Amino acid sequence: MPATVHSSLKSLWFKHNTEGLLWRYLAVSVIGYLVHVLAFNLLVLVFGFGVYVAQLFAGGVNVTTTYVLHLRWTFRSPQQSASVAVSSLTFLMGVLFVLPIPLVAIWFSEGVLGLHGLFWANMFGNGVGVAISFVVRYFFNRYWVFGGRRGSL
Repeated sequence: MPATVHSSLKSLWFKHNTEGLLWRYLAVSVIGYLVHVLAFNLLVLVFGFGVYVAQLFAGGVNVTTTYVLHLRWTFRSPQQSASVAVSSLTFLMGVLFVLPIPLVAIWFSEGVLGLHGLFWANMFGNGVGVAISFVVRYFFNRYWVFGGRRGSL
């Protein structure tokens, strides 16, 4: 790979600019999503949990994974303005705000549309619900949890 292309990619991925931040956030979110879907399906198919309980546990595993990765990589800064305890507490508050979104999506698919089963729980809970949660959590993390660590978006 030519040095200029390699340097440009490295700059995009690691610089503390908005575009690099969005790429890092997206990478962490994809990892979190894969962890979420894997945990959800394992809990339902292997351990026999109901879809609502599995969604709650899978969401908890997802947000724990993404919090650690966001703290250590996405929003990492040498001059941290908030302690880890403060960012952990605000992150937890955000999780409690966002966690019901996939549950509401599953409820909508079952209660309103009449679509039952694991396929529809995956499509609505892990598809629509997690996608909406992704957008809400980005802005929540960017401006409230890790907000003092970067310039404006």
